[in-house]
Amino acid sequence: MKNLLPTEVLRCKNLTIIAPHNDDEVLGCFHLLKKLPSGMNKKVVLVTCHKNDHILTNTRRLETVNALEGIENLNFVYWNFSDGNLKSEIADLRIHFRELVTESDLIICPAINDLTEDHIPISLTAFNEVPSNRLIWYRSTWFTFKMREADFIVTGNLREKIFAIRKFKSQKHIKLKRALWLSFFECFLMSFRFKSAEAFLFANETRLASLPLNSISLRHLYRVFYW
Repeated sequence: MKNLLPTEVLRCKNLTIIAPHNDDEVLGCFHLLKKLPSGMNKKVVLVTCHKNDHILTNTRRLETVNALEGIENLNFVYWNFSDGNLKSEIADLRIHFRELVTESDLIICPAINDLTEDHIPISLTAFNEVPSNRLIWYRSTWFTFKMREADFIVTGNLREKIFAIRKFKSQKHIKLKRALWLSFFECFLMSFRFKSAEAFLFANETRLASLPLNSISLRHLYRVFYW
């Protein structure tokens, strides 16, 4: 199992993770953020907010900050797009990504076959605006590629990630830990190691799953045996 950070990542000075919603960055990149060199400039872009509920917006942002507490050189940027309304904001998304490209050596983003409503315009805009050699895909709740197809995998302490996910108390109605347990199971089938694992793929659409797997939906669980 390719549990080593690639040279492109280790040599990066400015790395940005795109989180369509608060919690995506922890579901898909928690162990990665923990293992990046302390001297690297790390940025998490939180794309959406709840414009009609400032209390919920601030609550979710604080949950992200608490979940990632202790990571050095980590900054948060808020793009303040309205949750659920990104399909009508493509022009502004393009402007933001073009600016981001000038500031970042690598950008890590959900893949273009992620079927979460707000993820679709974000991932497609990133694919069109970010040079392919500087774009890496990660998996959030939708498993957009199989772990065995990943370019690199980052493993870490299962309890530590569970503790981080528990910070998102406002999202208790969404079974976020199912994504964690499913990736844990996938990692075990690959390596027979009991580790929490995150998978990453340099932007290459030929290796994406034709039918991505929704890791938090019980209706998709039967597909794990064919995954």
